[in-house]
Amino acid sequence: MVTRPAVGGESALKLFNSANQQVRHYLYTNDITMTGSAQLVMGQSQARSVLMLQNIGSHTMNIEFGSARAHCTLSSGAVNSVVIDNGGFGFTKPPVVVFLGGGPSEAGGGPNSSYLGLNQPNGAAPSNFAQGHAVLSGSTVASVTIDNPGSGYVKAPYVFLYNDDLDPYGCATPSSTSGIQLLAGGSLTFNGTGCPTDPISVIGTASDVLVCRWMD
Repeated sequence: MVTRPAVGGESALKLFNSANQQVRHYLYTNDITMTGSAQLVMGQSQARSVLMLQNIGSHTMNIEFGSARAHCTLSSGAVNSVVIDNGGFGFTKPPVVVFLGGGPSEAGGGPNSSYLGLNQPNGAAPSNFAQGHAVLSGSTVASVTIDNPGSGYVKAPYVFLYNDDLDPYGCATPSSTSGIQLLAGGSLTFNGTGCPTDPISVIGTASDVLVCRWMD
């Protein structure tokens, strides 16, 4: 049977506006005034059912979610290098590194190797999946050390980094080429069966304001 590595504990989410709500769920505030540099909006949360972000400034802002980013390359069906695409900022502990997907190449038991979805996070993974750990330089992820290159990969697996439970504040660094653009007057709302619980960061023009409202 094809297996895949586990990815931490899943955060519980509420079905917002469902019937028979018995308790109050308060709306919290964390508005941010831009400085021109990357700033943390909110840290990683155990649960978050509603999130609303609005740019009330006069310039475009860039919002980032989640931890640092990386991708890997293969050699003979094994991971031979990991490249850091976004080292992030604000880390006090190295994030956890997981290799997802990549597809098995076992004779007769693997998927069609031409299927492009094999390198997606929910793709099949070989039983001997790669393992590694992140290395910090200051508060930024500088590299990923490969502890086990794995074997049997058909495509380069997706490299997923997520924050250590003891470090809710490290976050990917937003820029004009990284993140979700939030135009002046624009808003971004998560309100339903799914809401990100990852850390959130922003970069924008000094003195502009990002309005942030959220609910546990």
